[in-house]
Amino acid sequence: MPVEAMSAVTKLPVAVLRKLSKTMPSLEFGARPFALLGGVEEVWPVKGDVQAKLARAIATATTEDNRAKLGKKRGGRRLAFDVAKKVLAAAAK
Repeated sequence: MPVEAMSAVTKLPVAVLRKLSKTMPSLEFGARPFALLGGVEEVWPVKGDVQAKLARAIATATTEDNRAKLGKKRGGRRLAFDVAKKVLAAAAK
């Protein structure tokens, strides 16, 4: 969501949100912060062999939800993976 729209929803000033977005990828706008959060496997550059990248992505696709694991690995979601593991461990007892 663009910072201006987020400001309208949260009633926080745009300047405050921009400052927060420097350390919180969930407040940033675009593909890069979404990738940091584990929302996508890979961000493809505009130039390059998109067909080959798509073929590789399809060939290696799984049904595993690895967003929290990717987010931790990339530094965008520091706690989600560990919390999910604790919840699943507790539920298995």
